[in-house]
Amino acid sequence: MIKSIKKCVCIVLVLTAILTVFTGCVKNQGIPGGDFIKQESIFDALKTKGNTTVTLEKDEKVDITGIDITGRKEINLNNHKLTIVGIYKFNANGILDIKSGEGSSESILDLSVLEFDLEAAPTDNIDNISIIDIDSEINLIEPVYSQRIGMRDYGILKEIHIKSAE
Repeated sequence: MIKSIKKCVCIVLVLTAILTVFTGCVKNQGIPGGDFIKQESIFDALKTKGNTTVTLEKDEKVDITGIDITGRKEINLNNHKLTIVGIYKFNANGILDIKSGEGSSESILDLSVLEFDLEAAPTDNIDNISIIDIDSEINLIEPVYSQRIGMRDYGILKEIHIKSAE
């Protein structure tokens, strides 16, 4: 009797371990988190579907016109300046997550000429959908805000978001 109970417990533990390993191997393609694929260039990070991460090695200027951002794009500025130009096309499955980088205090994010295409954005978004999350340590050159684009500053995080049309 005790041997059969021990055997059942062992089988359950082994099956649980196997299930844990297999579910951990699946890449999360969504926004909330999951595995991040490291990219060498910012352009590759933005074009790749799913969650990606890239660390700048120098100042960069990137035109995001025509790029369908899907997944969380974590960009570590690493004491460099990133200028994003062009048209940011809203995608409910994509977000830019701009980090200062470990020990960075001189990172700059320039969004001053960035435009926003909100055609696919819901007009009744009660939650004010975030499209760009920015570490508060980053020196931000803000975009031109419109009736639908705003910024919230939480102290440790700034957020460019789409406001409700109402």
